[in-house]
Amino acid sequence: MAAIAGVDEMRMSHPVKPDDSIYVKVWIEHARLSKSNPERGIATTKVEVYNQEDILVMSYKNSSLVMCRPK
Repeated sequence: MAAIAGVDEMRMSHPVKPDDSIYVKVWIEHARLSKSNPERGIATTKVEVYNQEDILVMSYKNSSLVMCRPK
C-alpha cells in the first residue's frame, strides 16, 4: 500500500474491552488503475472487526493507493 486515500462509512457498533480478542475480515470491493499513473491503482476494501464472541464491533470502507505489478 502506498497511501490511504480515505475512510468511509465507519461504524463502531459494540464496545471493545481491554481483555477482548479481535480479528479482522477484509474484502476487496473494487480495484482500478490510476488515471494519472498506470503503475498505481486505487483499491476499495470493506473491513469488519469482530470480537472473540463473533460480534461485529467495527466496520468501514477504505480507499487506498496501491502499487501495481509490472506488466
